[in-house]
Amino acid sequence: MIRGTVRFFSAETGCGSISPARGGIDTAVYMAAVRLAGWETLQQDQALQYDLAIDRNGRMSAINLEAA
Repeated sequence: MIRGTVRFFSAETGCGSISPARGGIDTAVYMAAVRLAGWETLQQDQALQYDLAIDRNGRMSAINLEAA
């Protein structure tokens, strides 16, 4: 799993971004992954762990979210 920090998340639009702790390109995160983790939303600067998957648009997104 990858460790990272939530840059932003909008419950209104259902998407946000996670910055990996070791640097690199930010990863998209969607409401579906948040709800599967049992959460209602994400908070800015929240530390978490995640896996990567290819989303329906062919881009990488975060899945299997866990508190870090």
